[in-house]
Amino acid sequence: MKNGNLDRETLTASLVGSSGGAWAAINAGLLRPDLVEKVVADSFDGRTLAKNFVQNLINERSGAKQDGQAVWFYQWCQGEDWERIVDMDTRALVRCAEEKNPLFIKPLSELKVPLLLLGSRGDEMTRPDFQEEYEVMAGETGAEICLLSEGGHPAILSKAEQAAEFICKFLH
Repeated sequence: MKNGNLDRETLTASLVGSSGGAWAAINAGLLRPDLVEKVVADSFDGRTLAKNFVQNLINERSGAKQDGQAVWFYQWCQGEDWERIVDMDTRALVRCAEEKNPLFIKPLSELKVPLLLLGSRGDEMTRPDFQEEYEVMAGETGAEICLLSEGGHPAILSKAEQAAEFICKFLH
């Protein structure tokens, strides 16, 4: 604090992103390492999208809109207009996959903030080889990897208490 005002240059935040939010969190760390202290990236495909990503995404989102627990989760995350937001997110991800857009704004090797890659082996939405993908990413970034033996998509929801333990340990 200087003269009762916060010194903005000393404020940082740690970010936790799940699924598509994992890319957003990593990109924030790549773009503004001065503002991001640490990043947790949960339940995502990694550096590239799996070959069947689009069809899996469309199937998952269609089913999720009919699933009470998924609807609750979307409402909890996005609010009452969750369906509009989920639809916009789905369209953006499909377009990204079809146009083969890069998922990161810079090479991962340029990430200067600590990274935790989190996931569960039972995740039906991530690529089948996501563990190997996480290992390659860790080699490029020095990331820690935490793979839960059980759970679905995302790990932070399907195994919330276990995920929270690892996240809190990493952030502290």
